[in-house]
Amino acid sequence: MNEIRVMVYGASVLGNVIASLYVGLGAHVKNFSKYTHDITDSHRIDTDIALFRPNLIFNCAEKADLHGCERRPEGALAVNAVGAAKIALACRVNDIELVHISTDMVFSGFGGGGPYKELDKPYPVQTYGLSKLLGENAVKRFLPVGRFTIVRVGWLYGADIQSGPAWDAAGTFVKTEGGTKLTRRAWIDPGLRGTPTHVGEAAFQIVKNVHPNDGHAISVVHVGPDEPSISWYHFLEDDFPLIEQTDLRKMPGGRDVTMPRDGGLRPTEGWATEGYADSLARYRRELKEHDSSPDEKVGERA
Repeated sequence: MNEIRVMVYGASVLGNVIASLYVGLGAHVKNFSKYTHDITDSHRIDTDIALFRPNLIFNCAEKADLHGCERRPEGALAVNAVGAAKIALACRVNDIELVHISTDMVFSGFGGGGPYKELDKPYPVQTYGLSKLLGENAVKRFLPVGRFTIVRVGWLYGADIQSGPAWDAAGTFVKTEGGTKLTRRAWIDPGLRGTPTHVGEAAFQIVKNVHPNDGHAISVVHVGPDEPSISWYHFLEDDFPLIEQTDLRKMPGGRDVTMPRDGGLRPTEGWATEGYADSLARYRRELKEHDSSPDEKVGERA
């Protein structure tokens, strides 16, 4: 096998696990934080490529704060669309394969809803989803088929290998006065549905199926359980007590965020993760491996 040199932009929870898996395979890996490597800086990207000489780049960097995207859409567009375009262009110039991480929120979640297949037509209903779709289009514009893969993922939950197990996209785990019992906050609207996906299983499917320079013809794939959409509100109901309800669509002093009512992704290209029951069982095992949880919220996407 030819030497694999992997650069990961946006050291997110997913990015951290992907980087770890490649290290385990013996690849040379650079995992760049958004705080030190700004994907809106073309010179920074060119310098990174010249110094490390990767043959595979993962773009996990994004602006995903839904409220922040609505308040400052220019910031969302700068990272999720223009930044994605700059990485794609750099890959084109240097003949590097790109894996671009996207989201189920490029779909509306209305008019029949999900889970959505790869060939379903995107129709975002908020700034975040729109900016991510523009990023997808930029990747398709600059790179030929076979030199990129757009990987859409839905609601991710699971352990952050750097911060521990207490990370969850729709709920925050905190300590209680009784010790380290994990509790959660959740969406107030039980009607919001999606396909919750364990971050470790998503990373495994991505690394398993990405083979640099194999000339693949699949441009867009969905990663997640091949299951019906499920209520985000009730997903962890049997495992963790609900201590606070927060309507994350509401923005003080600003307009509400439109959320897909029935979203989620259906993987039809063979990138399916385990089902809900098995994934939650894995998460419980992860939690048991740690005897404490963070005091503060961790793993917030930004």
